Amino acid sequence: MIKHENIIIIIISTMLLCIGLYLLYYSCIVLYLYIYIALLSVHTNQKRFQCERPREKRAVLRERKEALGSPVNKVDRVEGRSWFESEGPMIAKARV
Repeated sequence: MIKHENIIIIIISTMLLCIGLYLLYYSCIVLYLYIYIALLSVHTNQKRFQCERPREKRAVLRERKEALGSPVNKVDRVEGRSWFESEGPMIAKARV
């Protein structure tokens, strides 16, 4: 026959085991979420970095154009004419 003290020890050890497993389970979930969020933030930062680089390139190219004195937009380039029209009259070459 099992003594009363042994039953209490078995119940307490079972409760401690359950609490330990509970903590282990939820610590695994927390660790998984932490890793997932960390990887997600790294991916977001990489995407943002990739988006910023072309903007920086465009800004640098625009600054170079302005420094050279070349027009920035189509209206400044040729006022009142088509974008593809050249300066002066066109001279047709004679076909031979």
